[in-house]
Amino acid sequence: MSRLITILLVLFSLVIVSCSSDNKGGVPSLSQEEIAITVGEHTTIIVNNAENVSASVSSSVVSVNVTDNYIGITALKAGECDVRITADGHRLQCSVVVVDDSQQEEEQEKPEEPEKEYDFSAELQDATSRYVSSELTITYGVGVLFSVENGNNISILDFDTGDNVDFRFEGNVAKGDLSNPQLKVNDNSIEITQAKVEQLNATGMWIHITTATNEHITLVITDL
Repeated sequence: MSRLITILLVLFSLVIVSCSSDNKGGVPSLSQEEIAITVGEHTTIIVNNAENVSASVSSSVVSVNVTDNYIGITALKAGECDVRITADGHRLQCSVVVVDDSQQEEEQEKPEEPEKEYDFSAELQDATSRYVSSELTITYGVGVLFSVENGNNISILDFDTGDNVDFRFEGNVAKGDLSNPQLKVNDNSIEITQAKVEQLNATGMWIHITTATNEHITLVITDL
């Protein structure tokens, strides 16, 4: 009889241990492993199947507060960080992205600035200008040879200094972008991204040339 009682006690102990293990619920896990919130917003993640919970953050983007198995997260500033969690000896992590709605609204409300057009007023007011750039300016006068061949081969030579400009393009002369423009200054090729006829009339045309380094060059042809 005493042996039977001993066996029953052992079985009862095993049942209690089993139930206790079942109540623990398994390995700790997070209700969310990735969160996106805005500055000033507060949210909470739950650590499932855990009792002893602590948390820290990888940066000052957010602050955290732990109550039992609940982790409160408050967004402080825009950025990204990780909330590192220890739960019953297990290490878990939640990635957090914080955005600033006020900055996004300002960017959306800010109108796009129109592309600034190059101002040709100085060149148009000075009829003596032939070629104007930051590196070289040739003006019309005695000792300057200026020639136009077939409308699309323009050459300027200053006999006094030896400075020379050669500009070529394909196709007919017309207002707007010129096809396959090529520029040489003092026999050196200049890489250009665009050449455009800005003004065109019976007495001349004004060509706006943009180089690969974003320099603006003006070529003025008068008395065609």
